Amino acid sequence: MNARHESSALAPAPAPLLRRWRRYFLPSRTLTHYVARLFATRTLLVLGVILALLQMLDLLARSDDILAVTGNGSAELWRYVGLRLPDLFARFAPFCALIGALIAFAELNQHSEIIVMKAGGLSPHRILLPFTITATVLAGLHFWVSEWIATPARAELAYWQSYDYARDLPPPPDILHAIWLAEGNDLVHIGTISRSGSRVVLDDVIIYARDTDGMMKQVTRAAFAWYDRGHWRLFEVRRFDVATLSLDSADEAPWSLTVSPERFFNLNLVPEETSLLALARAITALEHEGVPTGPMRAAFYHKLAAPLSILLMPLMAAIAGFGLHRRGRLLARMAIGLALGFSYFVIDNFMLAMGKFGVVAPALAAFSPLVLFAGVGLALLFYTEE
Repeated sequence: MNARHESSALAPAPAPLLRRWRRYFLPSRTLTHYVARLFATRTLLVLGVILALLQMLDLLARSDDILAVTGNGSAELWRYVGLRLPDLFARFAPFCALIGALIAFAELNQHSEIIVMKAGGLSPHRILLPFTITATVLAGLHFWVSEWIATPARAELAYWQSYDYARDLPPPPDILHAIWLAEGNDLVHIGTISRSGSRVVLDDVIIYARDTDGMMKQVTRAAFAWYDRGHWRLFEVRRFDVATLSLDSADEAPWSLTVSPERFFNLNLVPEETSLLALARAITALEHEGVPTGPMRAAFYHKLAAPLSILLMPLMAAIAGFGLHRRGRLLARMAIGLALGFSYFVIDNFMLAMGKFGVVAPALAAFSPLVLFAGVGLALLFYTEE
């Protein structure tokens, strides 16, 4: 009785559920580390080569403009590289992940390592899992760089380029230029919109009042306007009446414009130069005012879908690793995988344009390429194995 009690006490406790699941999907920690490291190193190597080449070509094209400014030198060239490189990373990281996955699968296939893994009882999906784990880490890195480094860098570079790479520029002001606005039947042109704290000032305002048939009936011009206590007021006003050909003026006059000051800035946001949080706030504010936000929503969802595209790349490249290895077939399968990945980027850009034009729903425009090519990749994987 005591011996039985002692033997049961010495029996090992059952493994935790998480560990059992890990052993089922990743039975060999050494193999997992080897495959994940192979994919990561090949991807980072390709990424470094492509970014260096693209940055060098881009810098050669821009260096004359940068150095043409008096006082600009090597510091400004390095500043340009620092602002441009994050954008290049955000744009080309998914493509580099595709090339890295193709190279990794080709090496595993060429050395018959995939055959050994299958002989050990690993299914294609379990072989793909280390690739997916590495791709998830790369996707997280891509999202972090895109959101916190590339987005403000694009805005700063656009501001610097708008002043022809001038030295010692002040921080970019909240200024918009040449804004057109439709308010009912009226057309409004605003030369400059500037914001200082809570005060928004519109300079050089021209209001083209039209009747219900679209014919011009009055033109009002004001030197400036501002928003005070929930209402707009025009200053230094001149009005021309088309019917009577009369011209009158006033020091100030009320303006029945219902647009809030923030709408001007929200409507003119550049999604690629705006963080996700700021873009979400702008979309919410515009929808509260009843303004269509389809193009902005398409750009918002695409910011989320872009990092997820890296998760697709190992699936697109898997055709290079699975299937029978015959002479000449490996290069053909690598070409097919490259063509699939390239097709994804073409369709993704096409759907994004359709979403911005309002042809398709924003969520469909952003995420449908992911779903489509995930299905294509899985179908090819099953077909290859059969």
